[in-house]
Amino acid sequence: TAIENLATLSNDYTRLVVGVRHPVLFFQSYYNYRVLELYNKRLNGTESIPYPNTLNARKKWKGVTTSLTRFDLFLKQLGKVSLSAEEMYDMIETNGMWKKRLSSNKFKVFIYSAEQLNDNNATRLAQFASDLQHFLRLQTPFPDFETLPKSNSNKDIYPEYMDICDVKYDRLRITLLKNGKIASDWIRNFFIHAEDVVVSDADYFRSVLMTWKKDPCLR
Repeated sequence: TAIENLATLSNDYTRLVVGVRHPVLFFQSYYNYRVLELYNKRLNGTESIPYPNTLNARKKWKGVTTSLTRFDLFLKQLGKVSLSAEEMYDMIETNGMWKKRLSSNKFKVFIYSAEQLNDNNATRLAQFASDLQHFLRLQTPFPDFETLPKSNSNKDIYPEYMDICDVKYDRLRITLLKNGKIASDWIRNFFIHAEDVVVSDADYFRSVLMTWKKDPCLR
């Protein structure tokens, strides 16, 4: 696996940074990014773009599928949390589109949520930047995240873009929220308590993950 290859090629200074996001917003962002990619490569019209509701546990498009929002299944493979035989079976057998196996390693892991990069609380945001800097052993502090250019951002709106809050995606959001609850519970209750896992402001991080159980379209 990629982690095993990294463990072979890297040294003791290597560390992992993992970002997660509300499953509903993640799915919409990833789908629209793939649409944008087609336009950027001038491939729009050369291949069909699947309807978002069809990208479920049995089908993916350029990596986009509801199954990808089971973040816990991917984090479990890092071997930072001991798994029971039942949990191991669930990790391997759930979502057969990707082969999965335990890849124990010595890497420290810094996990964050996308909301922490855009935190309106200036004090908390500064602490997050400082925590990440020290985790990565950087001498130079990070610049203000708000001043950095947004990668893959685009102001154009293409007809294939999805608005996941549209009523036609209600059932899709239900699936994503179900995945979000499972992932949120495991990350909050087990993953962030592992010895090799680091999180900035654990209380805030947990509160953000609690929102994964709520539909962001219902405000």
